Parts: sequence; structure tokens; C-alpha cells
Amino acid sequence: GLAISKETGNRGLEQTILFNMGGMYNEKGKYLKALEVYQQSLAIRRELDKRKHEGIALNAIGLVYYNQQQYDQAIDYYQQALAIHREVKNYAGESTTLVYLGQVYEKQGKSQQSRDYYQQALASSQNLENLTLKGAHFMQIGVAYFKFGKPDQAIDYYQRALEISRELKNYPHQAIILLGLGVAQIRQGNYDQALESYQQLLAIARQIKDSFQETIALNFLGQAYNNQGKYDKALDYYQQALTITKKMMTI
Repeated sequence: GLAISKETGNRGLEQTILFNMGGMYNEKGKYLKALEVYQQSLAIRRELDKRKHEGIALNAIGLVYYNQQQYDQAIDYYQQALAIHREVKNYAGESTTLVYLGQVYEKQGKSQQSRDYYQQALASSQNLENLTLKGAHFMQIGVAYFKFGKPDQAIDYYQRALEISRELKNYPHQAIILLGLGVAQIRQGNYDQALESYQQLLAIARQIKDSFQETIALNFLGQAYNNQGKYDKALDYYQQALTITKKMMTI
């Protein structure tokens, strides 16, 4: 594909193939090779004046540096990407890059700057028409707040994400959110609310026949009842989880 696109002078196709190759190398952990082909893709996108795609390439390069724990370089590329996303009104790109900036500052231990970017990501995501992407951003921000030791804010964002996933009838995503929600509620000491979240998770896991999620739900229900001193109920849920786990091991 790449050789043919070069021979035919199809620069648009060439930059797409190079960009896809960069993603593949990044996934495999071959970061230097990923940077090499991403930079080639970026150069062609600039040559063709594809501003939106230039921003996407800069964001991808930033992610490679992030994966290498080269956070200052990651920030530099994310900031370049952010400027272009805003210029061309690419709200999906803007909100994604803002989340990435929040993550990199979080890794550097700069909690206030991280929170600032997550707040900007929230504001930007309000412009998104893609509900799936908006829900994913809410989930990412919720996870970040939970890591900061802010369960109240985490729960707020988890609930926003849950509302969207219910609207979309995305049951696997609902299961993931309900698990995070329950853990945050436990952190608050709100065991009754956590039990409700875990029961909803259990119902969804059984509905979509996901045995792994079912065992997770049963295990967390056991833990929640154990924390309340309701040992008989805790034991019942633990035993149910163990039974399913043994069945899964024999398949």
C-alpha cells in the first residue's frame, strides 16, 4: 500500500497509511519507529494543508512521548495539537487533547493543572454531538478525580457517563461505569448506594451473559456486605462468585 501510494504520487493516501503504521508501532511499543512514521505523516499533512489532520497527528506524537514517560515533549505536542483543534473547531480533538494534558500533568504530580485541564475538557465536551465520545470523556475525568482522592467529584462524572450509556443502551460500558461508581461510593462510606450500584452491575452482567463481570459484581457485593458486618450475606455472594469462577476454569 505505501509503496504504491508513493509510486502513484497519492500523497493523501500515503499520509493515511503512514499514520496507521504509527498507531501500530505505538501499540507494539516500538516508539522510535512510531515517531518516525508519524513525523512523516505530519510533514505530508502540513504539505497538503490538512489542518484538522495535522492536529490529530500532533496529538498522536504526543501520546507516543507520553508512553515513553517523556512528559515535557508530550505536553509540547499536545499544546500544538490543541491550538489547531481550536482553530478548526474540532471539538472531539480538543476535548481528547485536554484530557490527555490532564493525564500528563497528573503523572507529573501537578494536581491543580491536571484538574484545570479536566475542567476545560468537560466544557469542550459539551460541544460534542457524539454521545459515545462524550460519555467516554466523562468516565476518564471521573477516574482522574478518583485517583486524586476526590470521590464526590468522581461520582458526579460517573453518573453523567452512566446517563449517556443508558441512553445509548451500551450495556458493557454501563457495567464498567457502575463498577467505578460503586468503588467511589464505598470510598465515601455510602455502602447502601454502593450495594445498589453493584446490584445493577450484576443484573447487567447476567443480562449480557458476561460471566467475568458477574463474578466481579458478586465479589464486590460480598466485600460491601463484609464491610457492613453482614457476614452471612457476604459469604453467600463470595460462594456464588467462587462457583462461577470454577465453571469458567473448566470451560
